[in-house]
Amino acid sequence: MGQVTHVSRRGAVYVWRRRCPARSALQSTGTLQVSLRTRELSTARRVAALVSNAPSGCMRA
Repeated sequence: MGQVTHVSRRGAVYVWRRRCPARSALQSTGTLQVSLRTRELSTARRVAALVSNAPSGCMRA
């Protein structure tokens, strides 16, 4: 199985985190964090793949 990228645990729930190239007014930390709303790693892998493939506002030039 492939490596899970941008997925980490925060407490008991998995989150997807990615650094943005430039800070925006909405993201003072320079990171985009999305709760995957699951406690299961296998589910987090599937949801993270969908989130990673979705277009991101902070990644636009």
